Amino acid sequence: MKNLTREEQETTINWGKAEDIASVYSSDPVVMRKLDKLTKAYPDIYKIEQNKTAFNERTYHVPVKYIRFGKPKSKAQLEALAKARVLAQKSPVVQG
Repeated sequence: MKNLTREEQETTINWGKAEDIASVYSSDPVVMRKLDKLTKAYPDIYKIEQNKTAFNERTYHVPVKYIRFGKPKSKAQLEALAKARVLAQKSPVVQG
């Protein structure tokens, strides 16, 4: 099995407007681990198509309704997150 460089590790999502199922191709180990966990937890929803190649890539079949595109956090959300991180670093860890 050949190791791919970070630049070569890609994920491609493909679906047509009339289709309910998207095809997700990935050679990125992080994405593949996430999708592998989903296929094990929800085998009736997430499907895997085993690709036997030297690059350890896989194709998954995912319902389109589970593909999401997020919007960026607002300035207020980013400030609150930064403040929470500072407080978390200052508070002592209590172990029981």
